[in-house]
Amino acid sequence: MTAIPKRSAPDPHTLRARADLASIQVVLGDIKGALDGLSHVHADCVRALGARHPLTLEVRGRIGGMAGPGDLMTTMGSEMVTVLQERSGEGFKELFDRMADEVSLEEARAWAEEQLVPAEAHFAECEQVLGPGHTDTIAARLHLVALHGMKQDSAGAVMHAREAVATATRHLGPGAPMLFMAQALLLIVSVMDDDVSADGVRALNAQIQSLTRRMQDDLPPPLPPPGGESRVTGLPDAP
Repeated sequence: MTAIPKRSAPDPHTLRARADLASIQVVLGDIKGALDGLSHVHADCVRALGARHPLTLEVRGRIGGMAGPGDLMTTMGSEMVTVLQERSGEGFKELFDRMADEVSLEEARAWAEEQLVPAEAHFAECEQVLGPGHTDTIAARLHLVALHGMKQDSAGAVMHAREAVATATRHLGPGAPMLFMAQALLLIVSVMDDDVSADGVRALNAQIQSLTRRMQDDLPPPLPPPGGESRVTGLPDAP
């Protein structure tokens, strides 16, 4: 009688690949699908790697960053993706107005209050396990920025945003995508009030576009076509 092989625990590389496949659904506007997939991956990470493993913390952070009150994230997922891709100051302001129409201020504030305790615990755990300058730790702080903004605590949102910018600048350096995100979010929380002027929105738009160009200037060149010459090394591609 042939023995049935014992099923091994999921490999960390396989878990990361599954997390990336789930996350990419956000680009398609399917935030609910991404959240469902990441929740399954997180459960497997906890079982196979432990609750404090770096990959477990990373997946948990991705879930927190995609969550929102009520059906907000699932009903407006495609709009959010479009605005984030365009990085338009006017688009951000319009998105905030649309979100206010979809979810009441009281509902958003109550949800943020509920999420703050686990989000703060997650941030503290990332600091302990990964260090303050790790991208997942900075991302966890940016999630706190969003939650404080949602509960109308502008002082808390700005404080965490400034800390994120300072930490990303110190540990990651100019041109880092996480630094761009921190700088953009700091700009965004500064125009969350309904009284923001048109000049303020235009200034936000100009600064976000400038940040985008700076980040794109630091990106590596695209891969060459098959059989072409590498733009990085100048060497021909392998056959």
